[in-house]
Amino acid sequence: MHVSLGSKMISVVEYRARCSSLLGAMQSRALDLTVFSPGPDMLYFSGYYDSPSERPLLFLMPADGSDAFFFVPELEREHVARSTWVGSLFDWKDGTDPWSGLRECVRKLRIQRVAFDGSMRADWLLPLLKALGDPFPLDSNDLVRPLREVKSVTEVGLLRKAGEIAGNAFGKILPQLEAGVTERKVAQILETEMLAEGADSPAFPTIVAAGANASVPHHLPTTKVLKSGEPVVIDFGAQFQHYNSDMTRTLFVGHPDNEFQTAYDAVKVAQAAGFERARAGSEARAVDNAARESLRMNSFAEYFIHRTGHGIGLQVHEHPYINFSNPEKLLPGVCFSIEPGVYFGGKWGIRIEDIVTVTDKEMEILTPFDRELVRL
Repeated sequence: MHVSLGSKMISVVEYRARCSSLLGAMQSRALDLTVFSPGPDMLYFSGYYDSPSERPLLFLMPADGSDAFFFVPELEREHVARSTWVGSLFDWKDGTDPWSGLRECVRKLRIQRVAFDGSMRADWLLPLLKALGDPFPLDSNDLVRPLREVKSVTEVGLLRKAGEIAGNAFGKILPQLEAGVTERKVAQILETEMLAEGADSPAFPTIVAAGANASVPHHLPTTKVLKSGEPVVIDFGAQFQHYNSDMTRTLFVGHPDNEFQTAYDAVKVAQAAGFERARAGSEARAVDNAARESLRMNSFAEYFIHRTGHGIGLQVHEHPYINFSNPEKLLPGVCFSIEPGVYFGGKWGIRIEDIVTVTDKEMEILTPFDRELVRL
């Protein structure tokens, strides 16, 4: 059977291996069934991705060795069949009770303990529990999180490609940026260029924050224009075959004064300190502490108001989170951001962000674009 999977570079062999790992985790916890609704986890195991609607659409994996299967609305059957390696699909018709249909699908299974993904809609979860006989419910995150955190060589390749697309697009728009251009226009031309470079979509709404807006880390673009003597923080990413990039660069219109240049250099040094600790076997908090301590040594620590980074993959923000309290050891294959910043409320802000991955021996930056201050 030929299928066009969610990521064309992920092979059926890899999807099967992921499901096998999940099955092992389920059996070790005496779980009878894991149920996924549309979202990143369903995509990770089945290759199928869509947003949930009012019609229940589920991917179910029994622990007894039975085949994993989809439970789908009839009108989605062909779409799902073309998008997944999974061969077993059971459909239900509009106008019928989907939950009675699901009971029929699982009637041969002994179900006492079931894991559900934590993002499932409540109006699906509650009738689903009844349809399964009110089993003991668990959140599937504990099963899935360790599997998704460690990326395969193919996944790292997709993240690398997403980073290249974003960096290439950013380099191409720099000649178009000048005083008088609005934040919204900058976001528009950058997102358009990422699509031209091969992105399936922006990874998230692009942040463009000029002047005092740069002191707000998640500022959304407005009609404010870029002005001489002010910085511009641009936070952006590309999605490629469902895998995401995320990078931030701080620009300056004109010539920065010594105060701004000193702060920028401190942030760049702090990021480099984070890079040095980003090694397999390091604790996540060690990366955060290295960046934070670097800023403290340069008297900027109090202006660093967020964690140093976050994992990335099928979601822009996922585990592991790089913060001062996370003792989790970084395993080969994890991918995450290192993005120190300083923010002076009502004045300006600075952030530099890149995505890295660690191997047994080294760290690789997946968003290769110069980190020197760009002057427009």
